[in-house]
Amino acid sequence: MLKASSGFLSRVWRLYLDDDGNLDPRFHTDVPTPELERVYHATVKKVGEDIEALRFNTAIAQFMILVNEVMKTELRPRAVLEPFVLLLAPFAPHLAEELWQKLGHTTSLAYEPWPAYDPARIQSDTIEVVLQVNGKLRGKIAVPAATTEEDLKASACRR
Repeated sequence: MLKASSGFLSRVWRLYLDDDGNLDPRFHTDVPTPELERVYHATVKKVGEDIEALRFNTAIAQFMILVNEVMKTELRPRAVLEPFVLLLAPFAPHLAEELWQKLGHTTSLAYEPWPAYDPARIQSDTIEVVLQVNGKLRGKIAVPAATTEEDLKASACRR
């Protein structure tokens, strides 16, 4: 368990910094992708709810989802990674404080407000539907979230 925790925190560290301890050159102020932005807002919501309900293990699982999503991107958007440090602070306060300073802040992150999420940005434009016949997986299709049942059946039949 300790090895897994250490590995995750090392991965978080590498999101921000290069081997010399400087901000990673991929760290930019670019706008995040729509999917990354959706995962970020979902993470803020879930972690806040999980902390209140004392479900720390599921909050950490959501951190891993966000970190995996960031790792897929070529550039690391500051709009996602800076508030992520605030989310991480209750779980890894020393690491979070160090990253906060590396991001150029001169005051402690303890005085920063908790990040807010936008419920409208959590909604996905598409959903993945699993196709089964007699309980056996036959495929998956991505359809718009507003797809009607009739359109869904038609899409499944064309597959």
